[in-house]
Amino acid sequence: MSSTTATAGELPDVRDEIEALLSWNPPRLIPVATKKTLSSTRPPSFYDKHFSQNLVLKRVERLPSLVPDLANNVDKVLHAASGTLPPSNGFITAERRTEDIGNLDVRVEDEKAVAEFYNQTTAKYCSPLASTLGLHPTASFSRWTSLLFWTQSVRSSGYAIMDGVLRFFGESGLQTREAIRAEIVKGMDSDKRRIFKEMRESSSPLATWEIKRLSAGPVEVMTAVRNLGKFSWTTCKVSNCLMESKHKKAIERVAQMLVGPDAKTPLWRIPDNLSGSHPDPGNRDEEIDMRPLTRSAVESGSSTLHQPPPSSLEHDSPTKEKGKKRKREDDDDDEADQDRHDITAHSLVQRAWAQAVRVDGTVIVLHSGNHELVCVRHRGSQTLYISDVIEPPTCVNPGYGKLHVGIYIAAIQDMMDRQQQQLSDDGDLIGGDDDEDDRGHNRGSGSGHNGSRGRRGGRRGRRGGHGRGKGKGGGFKGSAEKKDPTVDETAAFEKAIHAASNRNVVLLYLRYGVYDSPIPALFLRTTPSIIAPTRCPTAPLSPRSIHTYGREECLNVVLTSEIGQGATGTVHRGTLEPGISDGAIPLDVVVKLAFDIEQRDALKGEYDVYCCLRSKGILRGITTPLGFFDDSEGCACALVMPYAGVPLIAEPRRNLSISDW
Repeated sequence: MSSTTATAGELPDVRDEIEALLSWNPPRLIPVATKKTLSSTRPPSFYDKHFSQNLVLKRVERLPSLVPDLANNVDKVLHAASGTLPPSNGFITAERRTEDIGNLDVRVEDEKAVAEFYNQTTAKYCSPLASTLGLHPTASFSRWTSLLFWTQSVRSSGYAIMDGVLRFFGESGLQTREAIRAEIVKGMDSDKRRIFKEMRESSSPLATWEIKRLSAGPVEVMTAVRNLGKFSWTTCKVSNCLMESKHKKAIERVAQMLVGPDAKTPLWRIPDNLSGSHPDPGNRDEEIDMRPLTRSAVESGSSTLHQPPPSSLEHDSPTKEKGKKRKREDDDDDEADQDRHDITAHSLVQRAWAQAVRVDGTVIVLHSGNHELVCVRHRGSQTLYISDVIEPPTCVNPGYGKLHVGIYIAAIQDMMDRQQQQLSDDGDLIGGDDDEDDRGHNRGSGSGHNGSRGRRGGRRGRRGGHGRGKGKGGGFKGSAEKKDPTVDETAAFEKAIHAASNRNVVLLYLRYGVYDSPIPALFLRTTPSIIAPTRCPTAPLSPRSIHTYGREECLNVVLTSEIGQGATGTVHRGTLEPGISDGAIPLDVVVKLAFDIEQRDALKGEYDVYCCLRSKGILRGITTPLGFFDDSEGCACALVMPYAGVPLIAEPRRNLSISDW
């Protein structure tokens, strides 16, 4: 009796604390003065430009009812759980929040500081309540414990940068804490428990955050995001004269892949007058315009792409621009007489959409400290629905705490809804770009792949990745795997190597996971070829002369999987075909892509090592690179080599003397 009385006595207290949290707002952040105020965001990453056309964003729509819907859902689930709430033990009280914030610096300089402040306040305070109400309202026991956590520990290099994600705690090995969480999981509904365990094992994000510094995300930028309307996805800027007609079949094949389901019963209401304006998801096979985006098209959001004048393609050669393109991209947006807000809004939205597609997320938050937008991704219409602009320090009805408890709960319920649909669906859905191997091309965002099961993207396959494969080459046959090549095959292989070493232009396509390049990335040889050193052009290649190159001067490289990442960049498996060849066979190749300055220097150093080895006559068990190339847009550099060679572990007695070097 006394126990019941004590618990009942504490319930009003915890309800008061819950109400205080729901009406809580964070303090206003203050920008730290710097020499240069940066108001532009990063441009689209290299990989963003190669998304499949049925996965890109097509429209941005306002949804003013989104925030009220999220708040009303909090009221609903809180009322339903009112009889099973834990006592105040473990709940972060208003007094503790005041103490916490008093120990934090509200002066912030960059995105990292904004993200850290969010993590130390909003995420910390809202996670336990959202976890209890959204996952285990009847299994919370005697104290508040969260199965959710928000983290900045996400993959970023070369991909759209996810500044934060919401996910489930994994098994930590901490016995006391793990035992409490295990008991909570046991008390869940059976279907919810099964989905939770799968999501926890795969570390799939429930929602994603794109976070900006205060100066890059003021109210003008957030308003510009809401006014984008029809959206033109930024792709590589290569003229259509370089498009290979044979790749149209691959484009069509990927365009027919299935996209995972949207929630059957979403928490947000989409008015009929908005949903009626969306593209028909069943009629997405319209012809893809291969012409590059102009700046005006990006700013206006127009879907009509125009060929830029020749002068817009002119800039210094890759060699002359080597130092410039290795500067941080955030410091390169000094163009005069441009509406920086519109450009920033477009780039911000493309990055946020891309990161959500990769993990098959629905809920997206665009956050810049003092301003915020809550967004939901609609897969069927390729539309992003966006809330009114939110000012966290001044939120009223709902308070900021209630809004983010609502965001977390909505992310959980959306994931449960979509997962439940797929548990009973035997179809071959796709999701994220997290494939166990690269068999076939009928994969995209919507469900994951693990063996023959169709699952949501997100990470049915292990840790996250971007089409990581075991290197099957997507069905292409290279010579590296043939044990006993015939004389004709050997001759064809040598012709292919010769052709690849004597051409200075690479057209790079991505054909795996969520990627299906509508336009190839163009890479130019910037160092002498190891095999044919005289073939390096005397004058550096320039994008001004791209249109003058014919098929006989180009190499087509199709990346079909990702092998892994390392200090020199991201390693891919693919196939190389000379544009026009006389008896040369396709080559099974490895392509290493490097993006930041450290990776580029390391990759160039690796190429120099290969050059040194060959100059010393050290050839046994070592593959010979086909070339080192720079992206014409300054985004990356690439090392292309045959998929061949012998691992060092295979020849433990093979040693090189100092004289060999």
